[in-house]
This record gives sequence, structure tokens and C-alpha cells, in this order.
Amino acid sequence: MAKTVYTMLQARTQQGAKIRASRTDPLPPEAKPLLCRYCEANVKLVPAYFKGEDGPNPTKVGAHFALYPKQHHAADCGYNPTEVVKAIARGSQGLAQAEDGSRLRLVVPGDLGFSMVKAPQPADGEAAAGTRSLTFTTTRPLIPPALNSAAKIVHFLQLHGFNVEAVEMFSVIYGDTTKPIPWHRFCYHPATAADLHHVLAGGRPPRHPVAFYGTVARIDSKNGKAYATLATGQRPHNGGQRFSVRLRTQHPALLDQLRPDRHILAIGTWKLWPEANEVRLWLEAHWQLAHWEIDPDTGAPRGISCPRPLPPGTRTVPPPLRRTSAPNRRPGTAHTTAPVRPHLVRQSRPAPLPNDGVATSQQFPVAPPASAEPASSTGMDLAARTPAMELQAGTPLPDAEQENREASSMAPLTAPAESALAEDSGRVPVQRPAPEPDDYLLAPPAAAAPAAPWPANAPPPPPHPPTVHLPGYGEVPEQLRPGDQG
Repeated sequence: MAKTVYTMLQARTQQGAKIRASRTDPLPPEAKPLLCRYCEANVKLVPAYFKGEDGPNPTKVGAHFALYPKQHHAADCGYNPTEVVKAIARGSQGLAQAEDGSRLRLVVPGDLGFSMVKAPQPADGEAAAGTRSLTFTTTRPLIPPALNSAAKIVHFLQLHGFNVEAVEMFSVIYGDTTKPIPWHRFCYHPATAADLHHVLAGGRPPRHPVAFYGTVARIDSKNGKAYATLATGQRPHNGGQRFSVRLRTQHPALLDQLRPDRHILAIGTWKLWPEANEVRLWLEAHWQLAHWEIDPDTGAPRGISCPRPLPPGTRTVPPPLRRTSAPNRRPGTAHTTAPVRPHLVRQSRPAPLPNDGVATSQQFPVAPPASAEPASSTGMDLAARTPAMELQAGTPLPDAEQENREASSMAPLTAPAESALAEDSGRVPVQRPAPEPDDYLLAPPAAAAPAAPWPANAPPPPPHPPTVHLPGYGEVPEQLRPGDQG
């Protein structure tokens, strides 16, 4: 025998006329006994009342129909929990699993927004042949199967006034966890909004998404941000200030289709906003919200849908700043090595010139032949041709070239201009960046003091002059002064 749920909102007379529990006028005598909407079980009308009226949080229980004692729904009745469970499981794409006939376990995947309904299923919400179950219809844009199944469960519970026995029929498995979550810890409604407030105020928010079912009270906007109010004047368990339950978003398009009294189910990370005495959910995507209407004739949900998707790349909320392990590095920057400047290349040492046995402390580089290719692509190892390169060791220099030779010996070794070399070799001169002052490899040394003139009758210097100056910065030694030599 199927488990019985003792609340319902619709019934019918013996003549087949539909009767709603919300009617205020008394029933005519000929209308009794009332029958179940989908079977021949006898039912009675239960007026609205407050549950826990003497406590701090009385809960209003709406008017509904209930089975008489020892009455049960037929096996093919739409109010039979077993039949409803089967209908929801068939349309869940494998996410809802029926257990023990009248129990349903809903799997809510971690990537709720990416597991979308592929196509409408003809058997979605329809019972097997020969049954008269409630039907569920969906419209585009299609919503995730987990959210779609949750909306059907909520409607079933709403039909039965969220009866405790009905709520215990359902549970949730979230992500990779294996421990089932009781339905009353997963989905809240206005009658249990204080429980959600208590959970969020305790400092230990749930680690799974939370759903909230309700009807839209009003739609407003402020500073370009839209919000929908679902419940107001809710009293916390601790007796503090009353709070409201709202949906907020910076994209009004997510709430465009909502109207007052429209049924909604919102899922996500709910937070407590103490400054505004508000429990709120920030909508970031269309798949967080399902909404529908109730068919006045059958009482079944009609047109379960979700908002239109946001355009690709739409920014929903400001992204949080990420903290990196490096304290001095700006957030979001990757560690990279500084690029090597191409002109900071150490000058290569030129090949020494054969000196025929004369020992010197420094050699001039030899210029390459005119027909040869450049020795280096950097142009830093090319040297100018000097008269001393063409003189043999011990050959006297002419008097006209003597002073130039001394000045050349006292000046630092520098590479000639590439434009001069280019004229001889026919190459196009290349513009090179000037060496930076702080580069000790390329920066020229300080200018040397002017050298004293070389004595006229002094012996010629070697073809490769040393790098040191004469003693006394230009003074000639005693044995080399004019007039002292025979």
C-alpha cells in the first residue's frame, strides 16, 4: 500500500464539479460527500488554522482537503505519492531516483548550470497508460533537470501544504557527497524562513546550495539593480527585528518575466544582510531561477521555465581579489624574468698581431680584409686600421706622424664608426644604441690628460706602445733629455 499524504487543495463533488479548498462560502448539502480529485476516496475540508499558535513563530496552515480515516488513494491516483514520484523520476534525466516506491532522492550536480536539459521529453510528468496523474509542462528556455525536478517536488509539497510526512519523502545528494541532505535542510519556504535565517546567522553556512520557494510579492529596482521580494515581516527565532527574503541582481533581465503571485524556486548561496534585515540571494545566471503559474482548472504547474540566458561574457558580480604567495607581487601578475637588452654584449677580445718577438702589454686589433665578411653581427669587434699596424718593429716614424702616434697611444681603445667601415666594405651602416652610463662594460672611461710633446731627438717608441704614461706625466727621464746624449 502506498504511503498516504493527508493534505490536498482540490476535490470534486459526486456530480463531478471541482471544489477548491480556498473557497469561503459553505458547501451545499448535496455536494457531500466530497471525493478526491483523481479517485473515489472520500475527503473532507479542513479550514485554515495556525500551527504552534502559542509559540514564538506560529505557522499558518492553509485550508485543504484531507482523507477520512481508513481512506486511501487509489493506486492510479495522481495524489498517490508513488505515482508522483514515478512521474518526476521519468522526467529528471536520471537525476531523480525512486526508492521504496514512494521516496525520491534528487541528485543536484556540482555544475548545476552546465547540466542543461537537452530536449523536452514527451513522457515528462505523464503517468503510465491508464492513470490520471498530475501533469507538468515546461517551456523554453529549458532549465537544468535538477532544478526542473526540484520545482515539481515543491509543487507536490505545496499541494499538500508541506505536510511533514510529505516532506520526509524527499532528500538530496549534492555533488560528490554520499550523505543525503533532508529536504527541509535543502529547500525552505515562507513558513520556514526563520529556520534559514537561523542557519545563516549561526556563522556556519551550509556547504551545499540552498533553494527557496515562494510567490512574488513585488518587483522593484534601485540604482540600476532589480530585486524581487518573496516574504516580508518574518520573525527570527531569537525574537529580533523582522526580516525580508529577496532576490537581487544587477541584470534586470533575469527578473523581467516575474509578476506578483507567480511561483518561483531560486537556488544558490543565500546570505544574511544584517544592515537591511534581509536574507538575500544574488542571482548571477538564468539557471538559478525557475518560475511557473498554477492552472486554475487542474491545480497543476503550468509553464515551468527560467529567465533568458545572459549574453556571453556578461559580468555578473565583481570577481574577488586573489591573494598570491609573493607579498610584493601585484595580484594577477605572473613572475617573469627581466628581458636581456640586446646591446649589453661583452666586447670580444681581438686576435693579437704578430710582433716579431717584441713583447708588449697590449695589442691592436687587426681590421679584416675588404673582401671578408664582417666578423660579428654586433659590430663591436671591428677596429680601425692605424699606421702602426703597417710598420715593422724598430722602424722610425716620420716626424709628421710622431705626435699623432703619441696621441693614439694615450687615447683609449675604441671601435671606429660603422659608417666609415661601411664606406670601405660597401655595407649599409647600422644604427646602434648608445651605451648607457651605468654599464661598466660599454661606457667609455674618463678622458686622459693631454700628453707632453715627444722630444725631437728621442728614439722612436716601439710599434706597439705600452698603456702606461711616461714618468712625471710627460717629463722625460734624465738620461733622455736633449743635449745629454753624445
